[in-house]
Amino acid sequence: MKNFILFLLIAFSINAQNIWKNYTYTNNITAIEKTGDVWWIGTLGGLVKFNDNNHKVEIFNRGNSHILSNHIYGLATDENNNIWIATYYGLSKFDGTDYTNYDSSNSGLINNHIKLVEFEKNKGVWVVTDSALTFFDGINWINYRKDDEGNDLNKITSIFPASPYGILYGTSDSKVKFLQHDGSFGDMQFPGNAYWGITSVIYDVYNNVVVSDNDGFWTNKNNIWTHFDQYNSPLPISSIYKMEIDPSGSGDIYFGLYQHGLAVLHLDDSWSIIPDIDGSELNYLSAFFVGDKIGLGLSQMSDGLIIGEHPSEWEYNFSDRYNISTSPLHSNEVQNIKIITDTKYISSTGVDVLGANNNLISTYNVNNLVGKYMDVDSFGRIWLSDGHNPYFVKIENGQETLLNSDSLGLGIAIADFGAIQYEKDPNAPANVYGKLWMSTRSTDYEGIVWLDSAGWHSFPNLHPEYPRSFEEFVEDNYGIHWFAGMDGIYSYDGNSFSSHWNDSPIKQASCVVKDKQGNIWFGGIPSESFGFQGGLAKFNGGSWTLYNSSNSDLPDNSVTSLAIDTLGNIFVGTMNGGLSVIDQNFQWKNFSRENSPLDNNFIKKITVDRANNNIWILNNEAGIFIYNHEGIVSVQNILSEMPLDFKLYQNYPNPFNPSTTINYLLPEGGNVTLKIYDILGQEVTTLVNKKQSAGKYKVKFDAGNLSSGIYFYRLIADNFWKTKKMILLK
Repeated sequence: MKNFILFLLIAFSINAQNIWKNYTYTNNITAIEKTGDVWWIGTLGGLVKFNDNNHKVEIFNRGNSHILSNHIYGLATDENNNIWIATYYGLSKFDGTDYTNYDSSNSGLINNHIKLVEFEKNKGVWVVTDSALTFFDGINWINYRKDDEGNDLNKITSIFPASPYGILYGTSDSKVKFLQHDGSFGDMQFPGNAYWGITSVIYDVYNNVVVSDNDGFWTNKNNIWTHFDQYNSPLPISSIYKMEIDPSGSGDIYFGLYQHGLAVLHLDDSWSIIPDIDGSELNYLSAFFVGDKIGLGLSQMSDGLIIGEHPSEWEYNFSDRYNISTSPLHSNEVQNIKIITDTKYISSTGVDVLGANNNLISTYNVNNLVGKYMDVDSFGRIWLSDGHNPYFVKIENGQETLLNSDSLGLGIAIADFGAIQYEKDPNAPANVYGKLWMSTRSTDYEGIVWLDSAGWHSFPNLHPEYPRSFEEFVEDNYGIHWFAGMDGIYSYDGNSFSSHWNDSPIKQASCVVKDKQGNIWFGGIPSESFGFQGGLAKFNGGSWTLYNSSNSDLPDNSVTSLAIDTLGNIFVGTMNGGLSVIDQNFQWKNFSRENSPLDNNFIKKITVDRANNNIWILNNEAGIFIYNHEGIVSVQNILSEMPLDFKLYQNYPNPFNPSTTINYLLPEGGNVTLKIYDILGQEVTTLVNKKQSAGKYKVKFDAGNLSSGIYFYRLIADNFWKTKKMILLK
């Protein structure tokens, strides 16, 4: 049996795709389609398949499938129920099992950035790219780059198929035209001229053209255009970002309104305004689908998908709300990661803390501060900053505190807090704090401040050789600190700084590591304006060696991140060339989106999980990729995305006034209630009372009509219940 299990593990590792894992947050929805009982949902984190019967969620991203990109901009279904996927890097067709991918290297596409896709019945697929309107009939590709007046077709914002004749389209410069399959154009003579141009075009059931923009919508009946907006119709706002026509033939037109949900115009010219759900969620409406059911896609919300019925009375029921993201991440725009033993701290628009099995154990919103810089000290306090604000954040015992230059008590004004790095001698006693270093900038002070057991300190800003800022530092084998900064490389022996501007080949240093031999490696960013070199520079204690794309296999000279694993392999992240791995024999291996699951070639950060030598890679706006170059993927350590246990977190902020957010985890689906009680145990309100699927949930509680005091919130989910205290302080 053991040998059989070992064989399965080896067989599993042979497939290169399985060496990679991609965590993506998929609740930011961009497009929705439905085939039978299956919802297909395009997101900024991949393609989601959601079964309407059993509520099963499957996510297809660059780590587990052959989809061209995690960034999906549009979806369309053909008569064979294939899903056509518009992505940043080309067009994918997915039949539920296999992908067929098209880009400029293997098809007639002349541009890989697909912005829109629509299927014309019995004809083929229309796509809009940055430079053309393209038609594909399954065999032939036809590209239209100019219209009948010689205008470039690079401003198309909306398309609507009119089978079997061709395609209706609108542009950002307020043109509405019809393109037939013989290549001839028809001009609709659209009279509107909204600032943002056309947002959507459709044909109604009478084949009249309907056009929307940010100033309402227009109808063309008998070649006469009529304009409607919030002033001459029931529309609550004039800004419309999308229209859909009910495919049942009812003639209803659905309008997606900017931050105001949905409005429906019926065939008898009556209106239905779909109210907000729980008061605010429809403000985040980013996509919708009209069919036998209505599917609403949200952005910036934990309940990303809402499914509703639309009975004849037009009393909409949107009781079915689903978290379709099985990822623990706040966002795919991950900025930083710190791994301490078996705990991962991940910063984006908040901070997510993962445990040994990569299960979410705590999450913090931190006022949506984007934590570009982050570290964790030996007392478990999380420190983070965004690099361009006069404050930074400390999270201690679950509570966050905003700190600024006044809080430091140094008597200096600091406009920007940048890099944060904690260091402590591993042999020092537990009660010895160590140092928390911070990079700062302002007109009064540009340099480094630090926190130790005695408080905050700063270097006098009086000497040109004091570093103005830093990105990272390491300590060499002789106790000298080496600072990598965009103003140069500096060393610090504990008494004085030395600038290496004149001797180092890199002037703008973005990152630094120390290898097992004691060499110091710096990553550099080039500058054509100043003639600065980029690349990878090694300092062996006496001399410098520069590696760049001219004398090595480094794919790009803009180096963004460096890491060294437990075997001594050097991992190099670049801005435009992906990831390079330099082994102990100085052999190079490069990974990019062309030969790996990476979604793009911009690597923000690389961190090594030393417990298992897995490499955590922050890919720009594409979440986290985990790579094990040994080719063995542990199901327990890597593939666990769903919560393992029920969890109710402390509300944030707390104390609060007047609103706060409550987060909880469900390892399995079931009936869930979340209620608020006063100090006497009397029920104040019910926030949740419905069936929910497994996942991470976030609920906002507004106590604007309550008085100050102590309140309790209780989560009940099947056999689990938990109560926590919160304080309303007005």
